Amino acid sequence: MAIVSEILSTVITEHFYLASLSFGPRWAISFEQKQGIKFTTVTRGACWIKLAGHTTPIYLTAGDCFLMSSGRAFTVSSAEGLTAVNADRYRVQKSERSQFFTDQGTDTQLVGGRFFYAKAAVDTLSQLLPEFVCIKANDPRNPRLTEAISRFVEEARSTDETGSTFMIDLLAKMMMIELIRHSISQGLQLSANPLIGMKDERISRAMEAMHSKLSHAWNLTDLASLACMSRSNFSTKFRALVGSPPLDYLQKRRMLQAASLLSKSSLSITEIAHTIGYDTESGFSTTFRRVMGIAPQKYRSDFTKPK
Repeated sequence: MAIVSEILSTVITEHFYLASLSFGPRWAISFEQKQGIKFTTVTRGACWIKLAGHTTPIYLTAGDCFLMSSGRAFTVSSAEGLTAVNADRYRVQKSERSQFFTDQGTDTQLVGGRFFYAKAAVDTLSQLLPEFVCIKANDPRNPRLTEAISRFVEEARSTDETGSTFMIDLLAKMMMIELIRHSISQGLQLSANPLIGMKDERISRAMEAMHSKLSHAWNLTDLASLACMSRSNFSTKFRALVGSPPLDYLQKRRMLQAASLLSKSSLSITEIAHTIGYDTESGFSTTFRRVMGIAPQKYRSDFTKPK
């Protein structure tokens, strides 16, 4: 899990909001596709959730938690077979940090949040996290997740608590780590991802080298040599296990590290470029914009704006 800790340390929550639902005995609502990672716990009653493209709904009861990492559209209902209406019809509160949906009933209540990340971070997290996972109330990991979600709700509702944004980012990572651990312990099949690559003796050598020396001028020949493989075999196996070509993986790791430095440090963009192995600021800025979808200076200014 060391590599997961390292990856998550460079992933920064850029935006978040709290979402609460409270409904009576008979209801069904649909939510449109939306990017971000969603955490929710059922605090009262029970409901059915069904993801778009899936035929079988999942029954949730009080205490159950779930995560959705794909941004897929979904419906939530009090019973199977009900016709769902758009959730906006029942939205009675919307702000930058909070949304509340209700038909004025209190039979079933859910609370949670959605966290948003830069494009490169989303790509990485989607590899590490399952598309959907439910942690039942009697699961040993449930109390830690429930506590983290409850603390998130508390922090999200505060408006002037010192360090609340930092705390929410930390809580999001705590929840993701618990869910990655759950996926591993349950043997859930994920797509190719860094964890799978690290289980391979040869591929892991190259991955560890890249992570330990991001600024080094790695090339395919050097990395294949570390894995004791030919260039073609190494490249093919790396992509099959990790999910991307070796140098693309390295580039993404560098850009996530750069994003972390842009948000957390006072280093100049030129200094950050040198730190992750770029000779020029222009070369770094071009790559950052392509991978992250935003220029480095804009990323820094947007991130440091008052939330």
